[in-house]
Amino acid sequence: MNDSSIYIYNLTRNVSISHLKEIFMNFGTLKDVHYMTYDEEGDDNNKDDDKNNYNDDKNNNIDDKNNYNDDNYKDNICAHIKYENSKEAQTAKEFMDGGQIDGKIISIKYKINHKYIKK
Repeated sequence: MNDSSIYIYNLTRNVSISHLKEIFMNFGTLKDVHYMTYDEEGDDNNKDDDKNNYNDDKNNNIDDKNNYNDDNYKDNICAHIKYENSKEAQTAKEFMDGGQIDGKIISIKYKINHKYIKK
């Protein structure tokens, strides 16, 4: 594997960017963290705006305003996490795939489900 990105599936609306940062920073240096989602018809919706991106300098104290709480989006919530290198991504997947966040079992993949890709 040479990709430094992982995709976390089956997240709830209660999981904020700060929660993801707190959990996944234990496996390496985070370069980017953001939400993605899709609806049942396959229309793509990326929650990829500035307030949800991980940025070392600007968002050291991320608060609950970054919770994924937009009612226009379905509950099919995914997060993209980019690490500094592929070894860190691999370690995160090994430890967290099948684990629980907010009471739900998560799935971690190296590739994104095709419905999540922007057209």
